[in-house]
Amino acid sequence: MGAIALADGLIMTGYLVGYLVEYLFGHLFRGAWVGLFLQQTGIYDEGVFMTILFGPRAAQSHYEIHAK
Repeated sequence: MGAIALADGLIMTGYLVGYLVEYLFGHLFRGAWVGLFLQQTGIYDEGVFMTILFGPRAAQSHYEIHAK
C-alpha cells in the first residue's frame, strides 16, 4: 500500500509541477520570445513537460482533466 500511495503522491506532484511549468510557459511568456520560440518550434504543448519529467501517466491524467 505504501508504494501505491507514494506513486500517487509523485503523480500528483508531477501534475502540479507540470501545470505550473505549463502556466509559466503558456501564459506568462506567451508574448515573450521564449514562449513564442517554444510554440513556433512545436516543443511547447500541453503536457509535454510532464511527459518528459514524470512519464506518460501524469500527462494522460492532465489531458483527461482538461478534456472535461
